[in-house]
Amino acid sequence: MATITKRQAQKLLDAYTKEQTAAAEAAIAAYNREVDANVAETEAAVNAEKAKAETEAATTVDRAAVQALIDRYAVAETLGNLGLLRSGTADTAREGIARRRTTTERGAQTAKRQALSALSQRLVTARRQAEAKKQKNAATVRKTVAGKVAEKKLTLGKQGG
Repeated sequence: MATITKRQAQKLLDAYTKEQTAAAEAAIAAYNREVDANVAETEAAVNAEKAKAETEAATTVDRAAVQALIDRYAVAETLGNLGLLRSGTADTAREGIARRRTTTERGAQTAKRQALSALSQRLVTARRQAEAKKQKNAATVRKTVAGKVAEKKLTLGKQGG
């Protein structure tokens, strides 16, 4: 085993530390990119589901409006044929149609809000988990590097004069 001076040992240790730190930071950056890509996929999926929830709610509201028109015309025709267009029966029927439409629209909006809230929470959770994974990975990698550097320091210390 060759003997080296303390100065040579320190230079070797510094070079080794720099090399290991650079490799660790590159590994951390690569892992972070992978985690970020997974989060981006989750975001894309959540955004697609949000768009779907918006579309479904709009479709339900549109259908309710169309059904209300159909029902109003049917009531008007039926009651008109009976001569009851300006009767309490007609008013009650029109009120029922309006309530049904309002109830359907409110249900669609409530379902949309609940879906959007759940999707937003899913995204927040995914981001938090990703950040935790990145921090845990970085800590593990840096701890490993510190261990390797400490081991190298011991090895070089034994070689020193």
